[in-house]
Amino acid sequence: MATPQPPSPPSDAGPIRSCVACRLKRPKRTLLRVSRTKQGIIACDLRQVAPGRGVYLCGDARCLSRARAKGLLARALKHAIPAEVWEALERVGAGQTDHYDDMARS
Repeated sequence: MATPQPPSPPSDAGPIRSCVACRLKRPKRTLLRVSRTKQGIIACDLRQVAPGRGVYLCGDARCLSRARAKGLLARALKHAIPAEVWEALERVGAGQTDHYDDMARS
């Protein structure tokens, strides 16, 4: 007998993306995005519209911890991730901020 699969998001959920840490597929709007521009600027993309390469993460502390410990963001973005970006991700993931002015840049 086949193992049960997690339920698929509803088809009207919009674009689906995968968390780089846990690999679960979720609606894009429920994930945190980190982007790297052509100039090498790494930023928390709270609006999810910044140009450049993007990586998605769950706001879950376990996913953030795993991504940081294993260097998953740095590998996906092909660039070192500054401490300010990790701090911003932790604040947003914990629900401590939702202000676009808090975008961490390096």
